[in-house]
Amino acid sequence: MFEIAGLAGFIILSLLGVYVIYKNNGDYGQSLNIIVSLWLLSTSVWSLGQFLMIVARNSEELLIPIQISFISIFLMSSTTLHAALNYPSKSKIMNFKWMPFLLYVPFAFFSFILFTNNVHFLFLKTVAYNPNTILHHSITYGFVGNIGKIVPYLFIFISFGLFLHSGIRNKGRVRTGSLLLSTGLFFGILSSVLSEFQIMPATTLFPLSGLFFAIAIIKYQMVFITPATAANNILRTMNDGLIITDVNNNIIKINNAITSMLGFSDKDLFNKNIKDLFRNDNDSPLFSKMLQNVYNGKLINSYTEELSKKNNGRICGSINISSIRENDAVVGYVYNIRDVTKEKRSKQRLKESKQALESTNKALQKRTEEVESLLNQKDELIHLMAHDLKNPLSTPMSVLPLVEKKITDEKLKRMLRVSIKNIHTIHRIINETLKLSKYEDFSDVTKQKKIHVSELIKKVLDANQSLIENNQFNVEMTDSDDLVFCADEFQMEELLNNLISNAIKYTPKNVSGMIKIGAKKDDENVVISVSDNGQGLSEQEKIKVFEKFYKSGSPRKGMDSTGLGLGICKNIVTRHDGEIWAESEGKGKGSTFYISIPLNDESKKIDIKNFNMVEQKVDELISIK
Repeated sequence: MFEIAGLAGFIILSLLGVYVIYKNNGDYGQSLNIIVSLWLLSTSVWSLGQFLMIVARNSEELLIPIQISFISIFLMSSTTLHAALNYPSKSKIMNFKWMPFLLYVPFAFFSFILFTNNVHFLFLKTVAYNPNTILHHSITYGFVGNIGKIVPYLFIFISFGLFLHSGIRNKGRVRTGSLLLSTGLFFGILSSVLSEFQIMPATTLFPLSGLFFAIAIIKYQMVFITPATAANNILRTMNDGLIITDVNNNIIKINNAITSMLGFSDKDLFNKNIKDLFRNDNDSPLFSKMLQNVYNGKLINSYTEELSKKNNGRICGSINISSIRENDAVVGYVYNIRDVTKEKRSKQRLKESKQALESTNKALQKRTEEVESLLNQKDELIHLMAHDLKNPLSTPMSVLPLVEKKITDEKLKRMLRVSIKNIHTIHRIINETLKLSKYEDFSDVTKQKKIHVSELIKKVLDANQSLIENNQFNVEMTDSDDLVFCADEFQMEELLNNLISNAIKYTPKNVSGMIKIGAKKDDENVVISVSDNGQGLSEQEKIKVFEKFYKSGSPRKGMDSTGLGLGICKNIVTRHDGEIWAESEGKGKGSTFYISIPLNDESKKIDIKNFNMVEQKVDELISIK
């Protein structure tokens, strides 16, 4: 029975020690986890040694189990006290940097004694096999051995008190877990005391101790989340870089984020001055001033500093500094560093874009003023020319027809008729040029109103009725579903008049002329079409037909063209934020002209003021810190 208890204790505690290592996930910076795993594994080895002592059959077989038992109990007691002192994260004793070393001095000393000449006489005087006792052995201790028995008991008893104290002063999960750990230690102490009095082997109650340890560690996570380990976890997993220095700014700790950010390891940076990381002058007045403010307890905003990376790289860091104080004295500093390299570059690009936008805006304003000046000069020139040309033409236009009536010579009459016709052509060109100039002036606001498409088409057809009848054209008007859109009525009439007259002009007389006019809604636009069965257009002509003074083919006999009509149509459509285009299957197959005008009256013209709004938004973005 005692043998089984010893083996069970070994298995339980070994598995628990391996579990703690596994949960540590290979992060050996978690010192408490390593200490606890050593504590559990050394306890399991002690349980194994006790088991081997029970199953031994002679004095020679007892020697190695005794050595294993004593070495493991020294290590177990040191690691138990080490874990207990670290666990509450409240003991000032651990602030003494040599304390971990002192805790393991007994383990090192007694291990040396035990392995000197097998078992040193100062530790063990005699070891005898005695099957009549419960423990199957009798041991006589030397002076050092008696002291060696007291030290582990003292360490474990202190550990028991620390865990018990943590359970009493805390609440909730921490209280329950701490009391479970102290209970496990209590059964270990009880088992050892009973073993000293030869009542039962020390391993008898160790499975019970292991069970309490397992509940505390696995269910209540008492090893992995404690005040000490929580601080380490936060430091290790936080996204921002963290550097902790002493009062002289020598680096004593960094987190994983700094390693990723700068490429340096703990070994690279340990005990180096943090100023060595700054790209700027180490004696930077700004840094010295910031540090002095922190030292004096003032709150400061973050400031930006360039930091060196490994292999001569660099980043731009936003740095916050806070002091570490003990008894109102500064003992160190904490540097919180965030990599703002991308934000800095984006901000710089945004600033450059703003400057480019301002430059473009100024150039655009200057160019707009130049264009407006040129347009004004052009308008003045056109009106001046029109005035100077139209006035002299009025006299021959009124006099020559009277002269024609007085002349009887037919040859002279024919010459006069040609002159009169040319004068009328010049007059029409002047009028068309004035119209074109007017519709090219986009500063002239259109007088928009709601127009019924069907009424517009009927009005235009009525105005062109004599022209249609004289040239024997058939006109078809498709149903327009009583569409309504907003536009300048006079300009829309001008537009359709030009398209209908063009359809008649460029349909040969030997063809039975036909015009089809229709309208439909396409998304948010009204599309009006004017089709004819005239001479048609080539692919190249479909593009050029809207250019000024361009003529495609020859008009009907008795009709002439200035080449400005479709240019006027294009300007009218553009003024209404619309589109105009021509379609044709080729020469001799007729043409269709399409006009697309928005249904609403919202202006889509570019306003130079929009650039100022963009500038304002850019300023707002740049001002964001």
